[in-house]
Amino acid sequence: TYDNQDIKSGISLSYDKILVKQANVKFGLGLEYMFPRDIGNNTFKANGLYFLLRYIYEKKWSSYLRVGYNRISGIDSNDRNGLLCGFGVDYKLTDKWHIETGYHIVSTNEKYASRIACSISRHFKKNDDK
Repeated sequence: TYDNQDIKSGISLSYDKILVKQANVKFGLGLEYMFPRDIGNNTFKANGLYFLLRYIYEKKWSSYLRVGYNRISGIDSNDRNGLLCGFGVDYKLTDKWHIETGYHIVSTNEKYASRIACSISRHFKKNDDK
């Protein structure tokens, strides 16, 4: 929901780039593009740029935190800037494929849009990664 209006479900694409790796902690940057979706008689679209912190606490399980900048557009003629926050868990199916689920919030001018996010992630490794 955003401003007491229901937002239809939809698809987002995101890309995370890990910059710092330690034993159980990864830190990086990411961006997200949300495909437009209906909200009442209007369209809702949000794009974000965020910092990412991933904590690995078991071989197959990790948790994540995303905090950053968000831009919402399509609701009216004015684009709105605000904050993005997301947290959740990641389960490693294979070295390349992961499933994530979490709770994400975007906020602008004291209005909030929250969503439960479920995603399938593809992880790419460089030749020198272990």
